[in-house]
Amino acid sequence: MRPGIALLAFLGALLLPAGYAQGEYRVCTRPVPEDAPPRVRKEILRLRDASAVTRGYAAFELYKMGETAAAAVPFLRHLLVDGTPLTSFNTMGPLKWIGPTTPGQLAAEALWAIRPAEITAVLRGDPPTARLHAARILAGAVHEARAMPPLLLAAKDASAEVRLAAVLGLARSSRPEALAAVRGALSDASAEVRARAVAALGSKRPAKSLEALLGVLAGDKDPWPRGWAAWYVGEFKDKRTVAPLVRALKDPSVFVRGYAASSLGALGDAHAVAPLLALANDPDAEVRREVGEALARFDDPRVAAAAAKDMSADNTARRQRAVTAIGKYPDTYAAHLIKALDDSDFKVRQEAVEALSWAKTQGAAAATALAKHLHDTASGPLIRESSLFGALSRLGNAAVGELEAILLSAPTANRFGQTRDLAPRAARALAQIGTSEAIASMKKGLSAPSAAARQEVQRLLKVRSYTRRPARKTRAQSDDKPKPRRQPEPPHAGDEAIASRGAHEGAADGGAGPTPADTGGGGGGYRLTGIVGTAAIVNGKIVRVGDTVNGAKVVKIDARQVELVSDGTRFTVGMSAARR
Repeated sequence: MRPGIALLAFLGALLLPAGYAQGEYRVCTRPVPEDAPPRVRKEILRLRDASAVTRGYAAFELYKMGETAAAAVPFLRHLLVDGTPLTSFNTMGPLKWIGPTTPGQLAAEALWAIRPAEITAVLRGDPPTARLHAARILAGAVHEARAMPPLLLAAKDASAEVRLAAVLGLARSSRPEALAAVRGALSDASAEVRARAVAALGSKRPAKSLEALLGVLAGDKDPWPRGWAAWYVGEFKDKRTVAPLVRALKDPSVFVRGYAASSLGALGDAHAVAPLLALANDPDAEVRREVGEALARFDDPRVAAAAAKDMSADNTARRQRAVTAIGKYPDTYAAHLIKALDDSDFKVRQEAVEALSWAKTQGAAAATALAKHLHDTASGPLIRESSLFGALSRLGNAAVGELEAILLSAPTANRFGQTRDLAPRAARALAQIGTSEAIASMKKGLSAPSAAARQEVQRLLKVRSYTRRPARKTRAQSDDKPKPRRQPEPPHAGDEAIASRGAHEGAADGGAGPTPADTGGGGGGYRLTGIVGTAAIVNGKIVRVGDTVNGAKVVKIDARQVELVSDGTRFTVGMSAARR
C-alpha cells in the first residue's frame, strides 16, 4: 500500500466510529463520565450493550430524560451509525409507534430532545448512516420551527438517502421555504428523490408547481419521475396540461403512457379522444387498461363506436369497459346491449340491463329482451330479478305490455322445483311507472291466475294514488360519477422517521417507551414495495443483486419477492404493498 493511501486509511479509522468502516456496528468504549447522574450513567452503560434491543431501550430512556441527559450526547452520537432493524414495540398507553426503527434512529430522537443543535452538527460531518437517522427524525418533527433549518440543510446532503428523507419531511410542510426546497429537488441527481418531490408537489397542488411538473414530464431522463408527473398534473385540472399529456402518450415508457392516459381521462378534454383511441391497441396490457378507463370517462360517439368492436373481445375487462361506453347511447347500440344480456360475465350483463333501461326509440325492443330474461333465468346467464324489474319500470310505457303479460301469467317452478311467482313484482313495477296505461294494466291483475298477485294489486290500489312521474334524465344527464383514479403509491423511504414522531409525542404525555426486539430471520424490518426488471425497492431504496440494505445483502430478485442474507441467515421479503 502506498504511503498516501495508508495515511488516508489511518485518518478514516480515527474519524469514523469504531466498526463503521467494516460495515457493522461496534459498541462505544469511551469512558463513562464520573460526574454524570446515576440514571444517566446506567443508560450510557446500556448503550454499550451487545444487544441492539438493549441499546434501543437505553436510547429511548435517555430521550425521556431530556436535557438532564447531556452527558450521554457523545455516546448517542456514536450510536447514530447503528442500523440494526428493530420492529416490535410496546403499544401500551398513548404510544403509537409504527414501522421499523433502529438504535441509531432512537439515538437521533434522543439527541433531538437533549440537544437539538447536535443534529445540525451531525448533518455537517458525521457518516452517511448517522446523517440519515438525523434527517429522518427531523422529517418527523417538520412542524417544529426549529427543525426547518437543519432539514433544509439535509435536503442538500451528498447522500441521496438523506436527501430523500429530507424531502419526505419537507413535503409534509406548507411553509414557503419547504415548498421551494421540494421544487428544487425536482432537479436532484436521484430519480427517487425527484419522484418523491413530484408526488409532494402534485398532492399539494400549489399554483407555482405546475410549470415545474410539466418540465419534469417533458424532460426528466427517468421514467419514474416522468410517470408520476404525468399522473399528478392531471390533478391540477388545468387545460394547459392537455397538449403535454398528449405528447406523453408517445413516451417510450409504458409507465408514462399509462399515467398520461389516466390524466387525460380525468381532464375530460375532447381533444384527447383521438390520441387515446390511437393508443387503444398499445402493446402493453397495462397501458391498454388505462386507456380504456380513460375513454370510459368521455361521453363521445367516437368512443362508443370504438368500444362496440370490443363487445366480442376475449378479455372480460375490455367487454366491461365497452358495455359502459356504448351504454351511454342505448338506442344506437341496442342490438349490442341486448346481445350482452347473454354475456358470460355478470358485470357485463348487469351493465347492459342498466343501459337498456334508458332506451327511448328502442324501448319496446329493450323491454322484450328484458322480459325474456325474466322467464329464462332458470337456464342461461343469470340476471338479478330486481335489476330486470327495475329496468322495466324505468322504461315506462314501453314496458307496460310486457309487465302486463307477466302479471297475468301463472306461477311456474324454478330450477330447484320451488314455486316462482313473478306476478306480484310485475304489479309493483306497473305501479312505479304510474301512467294511466300502467294503472289500467295493473287493474287487470285483479283477475290474475296468481292469488298473491291479486292480493298485491288490491293493496296497491287501496293505499296509493298514482301520478305520472316527471320526465327522466337522459343517461348523459344522470348523476353517475366516474370512479376515482388509482393514485400512485408514494415511496416508503423515510416512513420510519415520520412514524417515530408518534413515540416522541406519546412519551410527552407519559406514555410507555418502545420495546424494540431483534428481527432474527424472516425479513423483519424489511419492506418490499416494488420490483422493476432486475431492480427492487426495499425500505424505499432501489437495490439490485449484490447491493446491501439495512445490513442485509440482496442475493436474488424474483417477480414477487427478494431474497436477502444477513449474518449467515437467508430470508425472503414479499411484496408489502400492491404496486401496479
